Amino acid sequence: MMRKHPRRSWNLILERLSRGETLQKAVRGENMPRHNTVIKRVRNDKEFAGRYMIAREIGYTIMADGIIDIADDGARDYGVDDKGREVVNKEHILRSRVRIDTRKWLLAKALPKIYGDRFALEASGPGGGPIPVAGLVGLVASLSPEQVRELMALPPEERQARLLALASGDKKPGMDE
Repeated sequence: MMRKHPRRSWNLILERLSRGETLQKAVRGENMPRHNTVIKRVRNDKEFAGRYMIAREIGYTIMADGIIDIADDGARDYGVDDKGREVVNKEHILRSRVRIDTRKWLLAKALPKIYGDRFALEASGPGGGPIPVAGLVGLVASLSPEQVRELMALPPEERQARLLALASGDKKPGMDE
């Protein structure tokens, strides 16, 4: 039987998440549900799930702003050695890099449309021109089952090249009708 937690515990979790805390930190304290109990509630309670997702988005936005703060904070980038000379604090600089990289990775996974990498895919037909889609559709429809099997056995790049060559009128060995 699942233990009933006070409403203020659930609200506190949402408040903490919206400040950018992790779920592990947000559930710390007395009368707080465990993180797996929170996940179960998110899965089973649509109203709470909506509030949870909003809190997470706000928290991730605050986390993204925190990346700038980490990058701009150079207060401990330098220290003084035992001879009184100013030296670079490599450990602090590396730790800051890890903190930034971890946050960037999490943001890219949690909110890929906002923080994820964008990839562009470009394709072109013969001579850099447009891909003859209509020709390909007609070509594929006209292939025999044996020809389709032969094409499907090719590596993707070679299959694409063969299809484009066929669409432009070139006949390749083994693909004769």
